[in-house]
Amino acid sequence: MKRGIFTSITVVLLAAVLLYLVSSIALFANSMDEVNSALVRTEAAGAQADSAASAIRRLETSAAVGVSFGGNNVTFGQNLSNLAKYRQGLAGLADFLAAYGAVQNVSVNASEASMPRIYLHPQNITLVHSAGKVELVPQNSSASAGSIMGFDVLLLAGIPTPRLHWDQITEAQPESPNALRFHFGLQGTNGTVSDSRVLDRRFASTLRLLDSANQTIAVVQSAPPAALGFDYPPAANNLYLTVILQLNTSPGEAELGKSIVAVDGGAVKKVARVLLS
Repeated sequence: MKRGIFTSITVVLLAAVLLYLVSSIALFANSMDEVNSALVRTEAAGAQADSAASAIRRLETSAAVGVSFGGNNVTFGQNLSNLAKYRQGLAGLADFLAAYGAVQNVSVNASEASMPRIYLHPQNITLVHSAGKVELVPQNSSASAGSIMGFDVLLLAGIPTPRLHWDQITEAQPESPNALRFHFGLQGTNGTVSDSRVLDRRFASTLRLLDSANQTIAVVQSAPPAALGFDYPPAANNLYLTVILQLNTSPGEAELGKSIVAVDGGAVKKVARVLLS
């Protein structure tokens, strides 16, 4: 009798243990399925973000600003007349990515990308575009401005070659700690003009391009502590601008905007950078 009761209790306990094990295995399997699903969603979001970033990079470098590194120099080359077409192309690409983002929602930070705004790391220098203006600006510390040694500004323009006139200029000795090397060269339809100076980075200097009627065509300005601005008519055609930024250290990378591409899949989110170098 006692043995029968003991056997019955043992069977019940074993059954309970078995049921617990089966339940645990099912829970584990379900959790693994959830983990695998999350990994798949994360991988898909990453792939979409990378694909979108690659498409924007190709559009930017071909239609807006090309960036190249050589030693301590960074070269920005662009057809200023193409910026409007680039912005139209970017808007179309952003709409396409948003509409055909599979199960993920893909968005593009157009306010950063369409200008376009380019960040140079680690020097923390920004190339900014606005209507009729291009600026190279050191962003904060003296180290950022101090990394800039000079500029070469080269312009290819489909206009009669203008003459150069300095509205204001403050020069420095080449060995001065405030020295900022500056060279400007322009090729027009009837020849070239150029000027090379060593500017004092503590003061603004302004070079004006004048046509035969003494009307301003464009303006190049150096502003303290080491910023560069180029103003031109927004509707101008056939303007090819190249700016060579001379640094005292090697540049690391050039990035289009900040967090340009965002993929939102609900529980899974991914942000992608668009590196141009």
